[in-house]
Amino acid sequence: MTAELQTASGIRGHILNISDLPTELLINVLSRVSSDTPWRMVDLALVCRAWYAVTKHSSAFWANVVSNTWRFPSLSIISSDALRTRFLGTYASALKRSLPYYLDISLDISQFLELNMSGASKSTLLWMLAPPSKRLVSLSLVISSESDLQQFYDFLSLDLCALEELSLATPPLTLSNFAGAVLVLPLPMPEDLEYRQLPSSALPHLYTLRVTGFLFGPWLARPSLKHLHLVGADATARISDRVRTGGLLLGGLQGCPNLETLEVVNTFPVWTMPYEVPVVDAWPHSHALQKLRSCTVRDEPEWAIKFVKYLHNAPLPASATLDVTLVSPQSSTPSGGPGLSYPHKLPDDMEILFFTEHLCALAFRRRGDTVPIRMELDTALRVYAGDRKRVELKFTPQLLAQSRKRYGLTFPETLVTQIMANPELARTFDDRTLRPEIAELVVDLGDRLTDKLWWQLFFRFFGHVRRLEVRARDALSLFQFLSGKPKDLSADQHLSFLVAARSLPSEEFVEAFTLVGVDFRTQGSDEGEIARMVVDAFVRRKAEGLVVPKEVTLRYRGARRPAFEERVSSGLDGVVRCVVVGSS
Repeated sequence: MTAELQTASGIRGHILNISDLPTELLINVLSRVSSDTPWRMVDLALVCRAWYAVTKHSSAFWANVVSNTWRFPSLSIISSDALRTRFLGTYASALKRSLPYYLDISLDISQFLELNMSGASKSTLLWMLAPPSKRLVSLSLVISSESDLQQFYDFLSLDLCALEELSLATPPLTLSNFAGAVLVLPLPMPEDLEYRQLPSSALPHLYTLRVTGFLFGPWLARPSLKHLHLVGADATARISDRVRTGGLLLGGLQGCPNLETLEVVNTFPVWTMPYEVPVVDAWPHSHALQKLRSCTVRDEPEWAIKFVKYLHNAPLPASATLDVTLVSPQSSTPSGGPGLSYPHKLPDDMEILFFTEHLCALAFRRRGDTVPIRMELDTALRVYAGDRKRVELKFTPQLLAQSRKRYGLTFPETLVTQIMANPELARTFDDRTLRPEIAELVVDLGDRLTDKLWWQLFFRFFGHVRRLEVRARDALSLFQFLSGKPKDLSADQHLSFLVAARSLPSEEFVEAFTLVGVDFRTQGSDEGEIARMVVDAFVRRKAEGLVVPKEVTLRYRGARRPAFEERVSSGLDGVVRCVVVGSS
């Protein structure tokens, strides 16, 4: 088995044999040879003397082998007792030969558990890692969801003094495996291992934990943890990935006081057991998550918003960034106990208020924070405190498309409508003493011809912002609302518009108003009528003694229209202090 490498810059086309490579490079090449029967790695010694020296005497070679080649044993390795025994022996020998190097181990042991009458046998693949436990730096395991977790608890209680990263996952469990049957997920009892803390001496340098929600609980919580990832797959494919109860989730988070990053993806728990109520009640006073810098939440709206409530009650530090992505609700988890079936679809009439007062508070009103707020609203909501992004709320493309198809609304329209639909949240924006102080708001409506009545809600909640920039190709409905002259409305709608236009904040109003991107070719009326609407909107307010913007900027698309610019500029002369009109 010989291979030859042509040197990149050899003299006279010199051919370099692989056996002539420097020892360090030869070790890296040979240790990446893959095989369905890894014990045959020792057969590399039969090729030549140089390879024999590497496989017989190089600890670095065997450290690379167990860290790279034997990541996921093939099922053919454990198809018989003889093969299993041979593999375990060879693997143990490789681990021993890797001394004194540190190890990065990744193994799928979900099919490799050996049980006897007294429980888990310590001759399993997992316990092959016990002798080199002090040399483990990173460990990634795929374990069976039916496994006896006691053996993993015992293993993690070993002297894993160098372990910095730990990953625990379970094999895929799909609904197709249980077609026509009831899927039962076991719920924990107070005496179960998941509620038990590891010894205080265990895992002293564990900084990163990535774990399937089903396995998470206080037993995996460590004071040293800085990065926690609770990650499940798509909700329809991995319903068993979710944390089983609220007590396990909150109890586990309380045991990680030094967390800096937290990721919770498709794993929010469904139930809270009666005996966990004290843990849930104590959560707001537990001082958890106080060092958190970044939190990512991705789940169906119902579950994501429940977790946001926990974050608000923690409370989340003022400097932490919260990134929330709502996914399309394809499946629903029951609110009762075990033994209930999982319907594939949510009811068609299921509507969830995803923009809640808790999320609003995390976006605009965190404790001890007085920095100016900047808000962006387009296909997502982004809130900045100074130059730091505080909150980003968005839909997945699938959910965005479903929402648009079902309700006919863009994301900005949906969010403002949600504020109106939530009485507590609407009160927050209506009450001058409670509403968020927003220094700047940029709303991008794209090509959307926004409903005329929507602007009534928008200015009810955001008419107080200091600087407002609206980006839209067609702003006819905005002009109609501001001028109080809507067209093509019924008598009742027309009266509603007049009342709404005159009920805009009188003691305060947008100080700087900017409209960008209007394309007159898409408008339903000529530029003269639009100019009159723009002027009337602010002249009327001025005449009635109401506040008008100090600055008005209009940037339209296309070739310059001097007549339009002159009508607006001259019409607002003496009404608005600074007027800028021009083509962009």
